[in-house]
Amino acid sequence: MKRPPDWKLKKILKSIGTTVTLHKITETEIDSEFGMTEETETTYSISAEIQSITLEDMRFFPAGEIVEGDLWGYFLPVYQIDGEDYRVQLNDYITFKSVKYLVVRIEDEFMNSDTVLRRALLRRVVGE
Repeated sequence: MKRPPDWKLKKILKSIGTTVTLHKITETEIDSEFGMTEETETTYSISAEIQSITLEDMRFFPAGEIVEGDLWGYFLPVYQIDGEDYRVQLNDYITFKSVKYLVVRIEDEFMNSDTVLRRALLRRVVGE
């Protein structure tokens, strides 16, 4: 099977998907002697397809790995923003419908040897 062109995947996500906010957290060491760090958060608007977890999904995972309120997020492998490449990664945050979610699992979907899509398990952040 031939890999679909990147522009086609972007077009599909823009037409059926929604805009979400990607929160990238970077940690900078501010005191090497005591190991103190400072976190900086940068946000980006990206297109994604977000779906609720179903009871059928919950049957295929060990108890507690997927919980009620979790979501599946479908993302492009790479987003180009202002000439820079960004990927959705573990421990990033996604804001969807004003609710913040933590990326706790990522599965890459392959066609031939190319990553064409990333599926992420999003866990709702309580207290945000």
